[in-house]
Amino acid sequence: MSSRLSLTLIVAGLLGLAPCAWAMDGSWVVPRVVSFGGTCAGCDLSRRKLTGARFMGAEFQNASMVASDLRGASFMGSDFSRADFTRADLRGAQMMGGDFGGATMENAALSGAEAQGADFGGVNARGANFDRAELLGADLNHGLFDRATFRNADLTGADLSGSRFTGADFKGATLRGTVVAGADLAAAKNLTRDQVLVACGDAATRLPSGLAARGCGLRAVTVVTVKRH
Repeated sequence: MSSRLSLTLIVAGLLGLAPCAWAMDGSWVVPRVVSFGGTCAGCDLSRRKLTGARFMGAEFQNASMVASDLRGASFMGSDFSRADFTRADLRGAQMMGGDFGGATMENAALSGAEAQGADFGGVNARGANFDRAELLGADLNHGLFDRATFRNADLTGADLSGSRFTGADFKGATLRGTVVAGADLAAAKNLTRDQVLVACGDAATRLPSGLAARGCGLRAVTVVTVKRH
């Protein structure tokens, strides 16, 4: 059985729908998706129109979702660790409690995503758009977020420890109780004193010149500040 046919049957089984059809140009045409489930590690669903798809308890580790349209999709309780979401459209997606650890999300659109408690540990999300995203209690530790935008995002209680945010935009973001221990925010944009004072830093936190974070204990800690050039 060819690899293409095998993958078609796997996806068809997950969907509980008729097998995927082939378009005249030789590409896949994925039917309207109701629900994905089961295991499909390494599946290639790049450049598919999967708006409103529901991934319920699915295991899609190392899957390729490059440039796929996943607006409004639901990933609750699913494992997409080390998956590739480069340039994927995830606007308004429901990602609560999902595992995206080690995933690639470069230039992905996640504005308005509901990702409370989601695991984004170790992700490469350079250039990603998290504007207005709900990231309460989410794990964003040890990731790359250079040039990402978090405008008006809610990062209450999120863990940003050890991550890098060169050129990231935090205008209007909520950072109450956000852990920034060891995070490199020295070249972040639009961070204010009020935002930083309610976050939890440590001696290894790097912030723009003039800003200082407090520890989560009873007394303030010294943090490294870097002058902008």
